[in-house]
Amino acid sequence: MSTEAQALSGIDDDDDDYEPDYQPTEDAEQIRNKLQNEPQDVLIPERPPDVALGPFRLPQPPPLTEVETAEYGQGTIQRVISVMGSLDKTSSKTSKAGFNRLAASNFDRDAWVTVISRIATRALAGLDADQNGIKRENSGSNSLARGGNFSMSNNIRESLFAYVMEDFRRRIDVAISWLNEEWYNDRVQQKDTGDQSRSNYEKWVLRLMDQMKIFLEGKDKVLIRFVSEIPEISKAMLERVKELAQDPERVGLAVNAIQ
Repeated sequence: MSTEAQALSGIDDDDDDYEPDYQPTEDAEQIRNKLQNEPQDVLIPERPPDVALGPFRLPQPPPLTEVETAEYGQGTIQRVISVMGSLDKTSSKTSKAGFNRLAASNFDRDAWVTVISRIATRALAGLDADQNGIKRENSGSNSLARGGNFSMSNNIRESLFAYVMEDFRRRIDVAISWLNEEWYNDRVQQKDTGDQSRSNYEKWVLRLMDQMKIFLEGKDKVLIRFVSEIPEISKAMLERVKELAQDPERVGLAVNAIQ
């Protein structure tokens, strides 16, 4: 190709002969010496000496006041009662009855009834007493608001009573299980203290009977089951049943319950 033709095509023969030089201008030894002679701007701090640390303990929380104890305790009771209410439709009909049944073995309603009733009767037995040894179980549920003493056992009993009476025809088994625990606890306490006059069992049986008889009908069988399955019947309980006979429509109910 002529020079004139190469000029027109824009091709230069010198471009084909260009080979860049990639050889380093310094060898490895020179580069290493250069890096070692550079000033160290960043100094690595020395490792601090090891310090023996003792065991860490969280500080003790401040003690709860009586009002705070009442509020937190009542909130816990209401949560357990609400769980029992949500399990009404899935309650077991074949659970083992009696004092030797396992508490919270199936996490059903009967298990929660056993747990809450035993907390009210067994776990707190003797703990609701002041420094003079006077028990506080008979204080009302609103005694704290009136400046009186707080009783966790009594609050649980009041909550169980309200829970049963919301639907006593379906929840009569809860009342029977609870009252069996009350009867057992009364016998243990009477044996330990020798006081035969106090009976939480009879107190709550009479309260339930007084409330139920307002709504009982002649065809109801719930009273017959209640009277036949509670562990003990006193003269006062029989008087409650006899009062039903004053109503002609409930004479048969009273007779069947006493038989």
